[in-house]
Amino acid sequence: MDSRLCSSLSGVEFVSSDEEDEEDIQPTRRRVFQFSASFSTLKAAKAGIDTFDANVYKFSYNYGKKGHGERVYKCVSHHECAKRLRLAKFGDGEFKIEHAGEHGGDVTNMKKRGIHGAFIQEICDILLGCGPKKCRKVLQNRYAEVPKLSALLPGPGQLKNHKSHLKSALAGGWEIKNIAKLLEWAFPRLCSSRAEFFLGGDTHIDCWDFDAAQDAGVFYTVPSHFRNELMVLECFEHDVQVEGGKKATCFRLVITSRQIFRNVLYAHNGQKDDGVIGVTDGTYRIHFGVWTLVDFGT
Repeated sequence: MDSRLCSSLSGVEFVSSDEEDEEDIQPTRRRVFQFSASFSTLKAAKAGIDTFDANVYKFSYNYGKKGHGERVYKCVSHHECAKRLRLAKFGDGEFKIEHAGEHGGDVTNMKKRGIHGAFIQEICDILLGCGPKKCRKVLQNRYAEVPKLSALLPGPGQLKNHKSHLKSALAGGWEIKNIAKLLEWAFPRLCSSRAEFFLGGDTHIDCWDFDAAQDAGVFYTVPSHFRNELMVLECFEHDVQVEGGKKATCFRLVITSRQIFRNVLYAHNGQKDDGVIGVTDGTYRIHFGVWTLVDFGT
């Protein structure tokens, strides 16, 4: 086997995994890059490099400090390939991908390893509550209508290993000791307006508002990830009495998804025909903020 191809067997991490350990020497001759696509976040831009084409790209060097400035990625699917991608910030907080050069050289059979960075946080959240098999099934359902992302989902073995890693990392317990930490976790998932709940920033739902009579038919035509996205409606804290009469601070949050919210409506509508009973708990609203608990059972 050609020695220059041996290292390809180990594979490289996805660009979106944030790996920037190795750095090549910047070329003396500046390449001419052409615009390819723009993204609203750095995370989305890195995922865009992972799905740019069928080839594998690896971090090469920065124009500025590590983790900042313009990042250049090289194609490692071909030996000494001239193809480069550049990720740079522009405008008001947006990011762009540019490309330069052409693919060429012997094929290296380089593979991507690990879990795609676009799924890491989502997978961690799911694995904290269920096993690898259930996690994979949830992901497959969520991305069934997005072939590009569905093809990047991790396999059962990767999820099993990541579950073990999480259990090891959390062996000492997972604690939130102040409301600031809870808000830090909740902020990216916060839903604070009617428009955000129904529109969600998805351009495929043009000025859509809630219509109880037609909602079921319309709602199930939108992507699964939009229907099941975890949303935080509220975070708050209050004191509770523990053993010995001591006071302790309790942190609470109200979470839902567009699907769960509608399940309450559907259950309410089915009370007459399906034998479903709905009961509200106003006491919770009085003592713990503005939210009323609604329990359904048969």
